[in-house]
Amino acid sequence: MTRTNAQGENQGAVGVKTSSAKADYQGDNGADVHIEISDISGVSGLMGLAGSLVQNTTSESASGFERDQDIGGRSVHEKYDAKAKKGDLSVIVAKRFEVDVAGDGVDMNTLEQSLARLIWHASNP
Repeated sequence: MTRTNAQGENQGAVGVKTSSAKADYQGDNGADVHIEISDISGVSGLMGLAGSLVQNTTSESASGFERDQDIGGRSVHEKYDAKAKKGDLSVIVAKRFEVDVAGDGVDMNTLEQSLARLIWHASNP
């Protein structure tokens, strides 16, 4: 896919600061992927608490699924609508970074591979 947009930003409110980077990618036949990485260290105490809660979501229908799955050694929340070929993945890395990958016109395998590459690069700078 070809990157069509990239941006970064810093925000702060009530003493909590966040930073994020976003990129959009365009593929064949209108397929697109949006990646967003947010540094949420300003709320890291809450992330530690959230990480200690057991999360186990599994639902499936004729049109798609929602589940938690292990990708690259991390628990990832996935939602996918097979009919629309639209999906979302979300993971917390190092109790600090929220990584979201969303795609339209792509299969879940493409989204999972994109996320796995991001996690690998974050672990092997």
